[in-house]
Amino acid sequence: MRTLGRREFVAGGSLSQPFGLPAPSEREPFERNDIMYTYEYERIYAKGYIRLRIEDHEEVITRRAGEGWRYVGFVPIAQSAEGLILEMDLVFEKELP
Repeated sequence: MRTLGRREFVAGGSLSQPFGLPAPSEREPFERNDIMYTYEYERIYAKGYIRLRIEDHEEVITRRAGEGWRYVGFVPIAQSAEGLILEMDLVFEKELP
């Protein structure tokens, strides 16, 4: 039996309990931690004309880690016509008290 947008998996599951997961009544209670974070962004720039390179990222991440921030990723801000990243924001998070 096939329905749109749904796949059947035979191994370890059924239509009532797909993927072999335990029924909700058999699962351990879910404990919710309401942790809030604050985020800060620090912009860094690519250097060079023919060969672009980003040099300051390690220093920025190390400095922020020393201040209690955790690096979580980056967001490209500006790109060249060829798709090279010219500017990016490094994203840092810190747990709120």
